[in-house]
Amino acid sequence: MAPRRLVSRFVSRFRLNAPGTLGELPLALALVLGGFALCWVPTQTSFSQDVRTGAVVGTVGVPSGSAAGANVVLRDADDAPAAAGQSRLGDAVGDGGRFRIAGVPPGRYVLRVTLVGYERAEQPVQVRRGDTTSVDVELRRDRARLGEVTVRGGGSLTQQSTEAAAEQVRQVPGGANLVSLHDRELRPIATVASALEDEPGVVVQEFFGGNDQPRISIRGAGLQSNPQSRGLLLMHNGFPLNFADGSFVTGLVEPRMARHAEVYRGGNALGPGGATLGGAIDFVAPTGRSADGPQLKLTGGSYRTASGHAQYGWAGANTDVFVMGTGHRHDGFRQTNDEGERLTGHANVGYRWDNNLETRVYGTVATLGFNIPGPLNKQQLDADPTAVSRGVTPPRSLGPNVPFDRPRRETELYRAATRTTWRTGASASGHEVSVRAGAAYQYVEDDFRFPVATGVRSTRFHDVTLNLDARRAGGVLGGEGTSVLGVSATLGDMDRGYFANERGRKGRRFADNEM
Repeated sequence: MAPRRLVSRFVSRFRLNAPGTLGELPLALALVLGGFALCWVPTQTSFSQDVRTGAVVGTVGVPSGSAAGANVVLRDADDAPAAAGQSRLGDAVGDGGRFRIAGVPPGRYVLRVTLVGYERAEQPVQVRRGDTTSVDVELRRDRARLGEVTVRGGGSLTQQSTEAAAEQVRQVPGGANLVSLHDRELRPIATVASALEDEPGVVVQEFFGGNDQPRISIRGAGLQSNPQSRGLLLMHNGFPLNFADGSFVTGLVEPRMARHAEVYRGGNALGPGGATLGGAIDFVAPTGRSADGPQLKLTGGSYRTASGHAQYGWAGANTDVFVMGTGHRHDGFRQTNDEGERLTGHANVGYRWDNNLETRVYGTVATLGFNIPGPLNKQQLDADPTAVSRGVTPPRSLGPNVPFDRPRRETELYRAATRTTWRTGASASGHEVSVRAGAAYQYVEDDFRFPVATGVRSTRFHDVTLNLDARRAGGVLGGEGTSVLGVSATLGDMDRGYFANERGRKGRRFADNEM
């Protein structure tokens, strides 16, 4: 059957008999009209809801960049400002800074816009029924004033930390290095020889071991004029232990007083003031700001060896304090006259006037004593290595007579020092200048009973050291670096007398020197 006839027959079966002009309306047409009516009803309903509310659209701008992510909220004009956080009418700003808030009941509102880093913006808005209100908002950068914050550095201005000193030494082209003594409580470093044993180019030759007078030589330089040493600048906290004539007593150095040691070889020793070019070694003590906290260490061993170390550091807002004491004694394996002892006390107190000005005061006391067992010739050594020489018996022995003369050295040191450091802080050009001024007074009593026939030499040293240096960090000759200009002077007076050795005691004075 043809499709056209089939549709005609299908329609003819469903006829609607209605009075009036409709006559017989096909059912299909009725269905179409009914469907149209059903579709029309929701549309009319939705339209009526839009008519009852309004909408707010607009843009949010910022001085630079994008305002995407800003939060836009409407609150009733009569509500408290806090109510904006509870409002459900809002939108997040999208790309291009645009936003749209639909379904807003008519009324007066306040539009609030917030974005991290910008000041909050608020603008009154009037929403009318069936209308769209356009609002454009410009945000300004947040320039709110924060409370004052004071930042203090953890280190000392007058005395560098180990980390800062390592960085400074690293910038020296060559011939300088830093010896960290941070682990001094874990290894035996009671002597200069043990503290510097691994340093390349530094040779420490012990006299008879223990707390005596080892000879230090850096790259072959350094003069030994028994019982004094020369040719090397030996320092503690940047102040020389050398006397005005350049000599020093090595045994007065207590490595356990230091947190690190700075070693400068050859011409690099000019920086800290080593004019003899034999090198310079500076033992730097901890401060209250760098100390490891309270410590107590006791050790003992054979030959009546005993050692103790105690320290305490404290740091406040402007003041820090560090105190330390050490002691060491031992008896050697020789029969007589080989024992020695050393006691050392050190303290330093720092006061920070402000972030760029600090003053530190140092105090050190040390006592050193050791007997000298004297040398043995090969025959004596083979016969009894624990023996000592008992006099001049040519050709078997050329002395000394150790039991009779009792060779010994006793030295006492008293030192007071102060240093003030001022720095400008980094300028707009990146330069920073620091100025250090220091002064130290040192008094030393040194009595030496020679193991030969020259008797007893007794010396009293009075030395005053003054130093001043300025450092400028920043651009140097087109690059980055540090330029240093400084001056150091030591003025000393030595009163020396020579006495006869009467069985280990001072006898008649037979010579006098004033230097």
